[in-house]
Amino acid sequence: MHRYPWELLVQLGSHIEHALVEPAHETLDRALELIADDASARLPVRKLRCAQVASFCLRGAHRGGASSHRIFDQHLELLEHLAQQRNWRAVRRLLHQWIDRAIRQVQPARHTNMQKLIGRIRDDLERSLDSPRTLAQYASEAGVSTAHLSRCFTTTVGRSFREHRRVQRTEAARRMLTETSLKVHTIARRLGLRDPSQFIAQFRRDTGLSPAAYRLRHQR
Repeated sequence: MHRYPWELLVQLGSHIEHALVEPAHETLDRALELIADDASARLPVRKLRCAQVASFCLRGAHRGGASSHRIFDQHLELLEHLAQQRNWRAVRRLLHQWIDRAIRQVQPARHTNMQKLIGRIRDDLERSLDSPRTLAQYASEAGVSTAHLSRCFTTTVGRSFREHRRVQRTEAARRMLTETSLKVHTIARRLGLRDPSQFIAQFRRDTGLSPAAYRLRHQR
């Protein structure tokens, strides 16, 4: 590896400390890309470097007010699961899950009611990709205006509701294409898209590849 991502890890810890969700994930991706760029490093070495990344996350969460015992127990659990992963894709996914868990531990009592609402919306979107609800529906249930919820969502998450849902779909599609043998039309349906051509066009815009080409490249 040409350089170790020290400055990125410092940024990552800071993002977690202040519960900045999207910046944290983006910074983690950049750090993992640097680790993966070292073609000579085998998976066990990459895992070791990822354990160091997780340590910076732990410190950031602790500075943000997370319970010492709880966050440390989760950290030990992460290290155990990290050792069990058999490929780099699974390692990356595990680190992103750890980021989300760490941020949820950062002073939840200090989060505003709107931040808590947006957290619940994000969780619901993740669980209901096949039957997504609109922002207007969430706003109506919460008793707030759609415009206000839209502004708060963008400020808190770092991207609009529509963009966030699109990114979630693309990431879920990536996983299903590389980890399952599901047909493209089945994946589209599981993502709440009835028209497979709509899914194919959207996936191509986001990745530069058709679903079939993406599957072929990454399964190889």
